[in-house]
Amino acid sequence: MAEAVTAAAAAPARGVSRIPRRLSGEVLHRAVAVPAPAWAVLLTAVALGAHAALWGAQAPWGQAPEAGALAIAAGLAWAGWAGRLLQRAAAVPGLAAGRRVFVDHGPYAWSRHPMYLGLAVAMLGTGLAAGVPLMAPAAAAFVAMVQTQHIPREEAALRRAHGAWYSDYAGDVPRWF
Repeated sequence: MAEAVTAAAAAPARGVSRIPRRLSGEVLHRAVAVPAPAWAVLLTAVALGAHAALWGAQAPWGQAPEAGALAIAAGLAWAGWAGRLLQRAAAVPGLAAGRRVFVDHGPYAWSRHPMYLGLAVAMLGTGLAAGVPLMAPAAAAFVAMVQTQHIPREEAALRRAHGAWYSDYAGDVPRWF
C-alpha cells in the first residue's frame, strides 16, 4: 500500500511537464542565447508559413502595401540607427575589447530598447504590407519573449556596469516608447 502511494506521488499530474527543472532552465537559457533579431526572423517565417497554409496567397482582411512599407522602413531605420550608435561607441561586447560606453542619445533618448522596438514595428509592417494578420501575434510573441527573457538580463548587466547612471536613465526613458 505504501509503495502504491509513493509511486502515485512520484508520477507527474496530468498536464504537468515531465521535463526536469534543470533541463527546462537549460533549454530556456539556450533560447535566450539566440539573438533577438534571429527570433524576429524565425517568428516572421512561421507567421508567413502559417498564413500560406491557412489562406494561400489570399489576404483575408486586405492589404495596406504603402502603410506596411512605411512601417517596415521606419522600423528597420530606427533599429539600424540604434545599432550604428552602439557600434560607433563600441558599447557592444566584442566590438572593441575592454571599451564599453553607455549610449543614451539618438533613439536611446526615447526608448531603452530601440532595436527591439524597430524590429517589432517592421514585423507589423510586414503584416500590413502583405495582408498577413498572423504577423500581429508573431510580433506580440517577439515582444513578450524579449520583454521577459532578453531585456531583464541586459538591464541587469547595464545596472552592474553603469550603476546609478543607468538607474537614472531607466527612470527617465521608457523601456519601449
